Amino acid sequence: MATNGTTAFSHPPFLPKSVSFPNNQTYELIRPITELRSCHDGEPAESRIIFICRQPGIEQDYILKIKVQIPGGDRRPQNTPHPGPSTTTAEELKALSIFTKADLPHVPHLITSTIQPQPSNGPLPGGYISYLVMSLLPGQPLFTLNYWSLPSTVHEVIRPKFLEVLRAVYAAGVEPVDCGLRNVMWDEATQTCGIIDLELWRATEEGQGIGDELKELQRWGLSRRPPAKDWWAEWNTHGR
Repeated sequence: MATNGTTAFSHPPFLPKSVSFPNNQTYELIRPITELRSCHDGEPAESRIIFICRQPGIEQDYILKIKVQIPGGDRRPQNTPHPGPSTTTAEELKALSIFTKADLPHVPHLITSTIQPQPSNGPLPGGYISYLVMSLLPGQPLFTLNYWSLPSTVHEVIRPKFLEVLRAVYAAGVEPVDCGLRNVMWDEATQTCGIIDLELWRATEEGQGIGDELKELQRWGLSRRPPAKDWWAEWNTHGR
């Protein structure tokens, strides 16, 4: 959820400069840190963009994930305005609520959320715009940091830190499904890892552990793995 420091993203004209939430709080949209792009998962069809946001007069940054209903294509042919949220946003709200209730470190916590109708200049007027405010984790995604260009000594520091966080997430009842370097945060200053983007996850059984640690590191892209024997083995590695 961060830029590489060189890319400037635009503020879509149909989005407001600030958003009011049911808890009588307002958050200002400070700057976008991603582009507005179509989501591949969930229903109905939607696009998403992520902002840094703040409450007026308070120097505390948060993440604001915005989802916008868009006209559906062949795969999700729904062009009727939907009240929202999407299936993936609903799942992320559940996961963030679990983390917040457990006061789990190194994962985002739910701050507040709301849904509002799109204005007339939106991609699907009358469709939903969902606003989800969550805590901002320190550091940057390992994908942005070019993980495989880092020294192997740094890899050896990051891997056990990541596994520690993942074990805690499993213990809280959440198994992340969208596994990849883009969803693993690393903060050099504090030497801490974090896990983000919980739109896709499965509930774990009581006492369920992460299993084979090497395979888990390979699944997330933190360790290299041998080539799969066939396409089915490759698919099963990611889908599990």
